[in-house]
Amino acid sequence: AKINRRQASSLTKEAQRHLRRAIEIWPDYQDAYNNLGISYMNSQEFKSAYEIYTSFIKKFPDYSKARYNMAVTCQKLERFDEAEMHFEAFLESNPSQRDALYYSAECEGFQAKFSEAIAHLETLIKLEPKKLRGVLKLGMAYAMSNDLENAEFYLLKATQMDPNNADALFNLAVFY
Repeated sequence: AKINRRQASSLTKEAQRHLRRAIEIWPDYQDAYNNLGISYMNSQEFKSAYEIYTSFIKKFPDYSKARYNMAVTCQKLERFDEAEMHFEAFLESNPSQRDALYYSAECEGFQAKFSEAIAHLETLIKLEPKKLRGVLKLGMAYAMSNDLENAEFYLLKATQMDPNNADALFNLAVFY
């Protein structure tokens, strides 16, 4: 059955009520905290998700899924330094998680930490050599760090991987 927006909102509120009650009954129920945060993320209520994950991580600092979700929440709130810190904590126990590598590099780029972003992106493209996203971001990171030779190499490679990708073509044009 298809659910419309009003139904989705009401079902989400109902789920949140049950998750809060589950936490009241069992204060160490980690998945309930995590899912409560996810429900706020899915509702675009990032400040509420941030509050949930802040208290959750204080109580359970080693629960890595919460670190990832907090990082995404911080990124949505444009708190890039915090997002990077949580992605790094997540990557300690999940060093090959591709999305965490990509988004961590993105947060580092927003902070002009290009050498850190490059390291994460180089790891990423080893894990997914046929995907455009890492190659394109790597070319952009090299360009921003004034490594023109590597910037051109990766930006050209991005256009070769997908000759019709507007972002790849745009970034190569800006580079030139």
